[in-house]
Amino acid sequence: MACALRSVCRRFRDAMEAYRFRIVALEWHTCMVAFLDTFKASSKTAQASVRHLFLLVDVDFDEDETPVGKAVFPSCTCFPHIYQPVEDIITLVSRRLETFWCIINQCHVFSALDSILHTPFPRLTHLTFWHRDLRPRVTSNEFQGELYPSLIDLHIGSSGVTMFRDGNVIALDLIRRAPRNCHMHVRLSGIALYRFTQADFAIVLGLAPPTSSFSLRLPRSVDNYTLVLNQATSSRRMAREGPRRTPAYRYICLIPCADINGHFEGPMSDIYADIMAKISAYVR
Repeated sequence: MACALRSVCRRFRDAMEAYRFRIVALEWHTCMVAFLDTFKASSKTAQASVRHLFLLVDVDFDEDETPVGKAVFPSCTCFPHIYQPVEDIITLVSRRLETFWCIINQCHVFSALDSILHTPFPRLTHLTFWHRDLRPRVTSNEFQGELYPSLIDLHIGSSGVTMFRDGNVIALDLIRRAPRNCHMHVRLSGIALYRFTQADFAIVLGLAPPTSSFSLRLPRSVDNYTLVLNQATSSRRMAREGPRRTPAYRYICLIPCADINGHFEGPMSDIYADIMAKISAYVR
């Protein structure tokens, strides 16, 4: 009886190995280190079970850093060893991942995006990358070839301080690593779009010709493009820049293809009158 029971337990254990790491959510630096140790010591069957990954890099990464590390990297312009677990996890599980959420709540952590831009994700269909401050210093990286052959859903997010041009540069860096015929849905959220950047918006959608200072256009692989604006800037910025540079509404949904179509939500304003006229003329 005891032998039969042990045999059944072993079979159940072996069967569960194929689902052991199917969904992984890691929020703390200590958890990521522990996960790496456990993952490396697990069976090949368990390691191949990863399908969905959620990573949150938050303030505890600073709290866990040693005084020596903080002294060596006071401005955090380099990648201290404290962030190495994030890169290691991405590298180890990338081949099996189908969905990946990477939330970076620390402005100085750039190595995660760099790892994503240089790592193959053959099965990945959904990628969400949220960074507190997506400014030019985060990107851009040289093109590395087709790394995401299955990607169809891309979400790039920020806390609301990122300009449209900067967020779009990062989105394009990722889009270019997917096939040209992937029919991708792209969502860019937490973005600031002001009067002086509406020309960039028109160029990206292909509604205006490129200029010498800005020539980034969405490739034909993008079927749907959603721009989610931040509702308001800080009171200090509003006071400094005035209401004409305050975002007027929140959602813009467009399909930047040969037959462009879309919808708009929120109050219309003179800030966007010109761009709306261009879009309306193009749709007709």
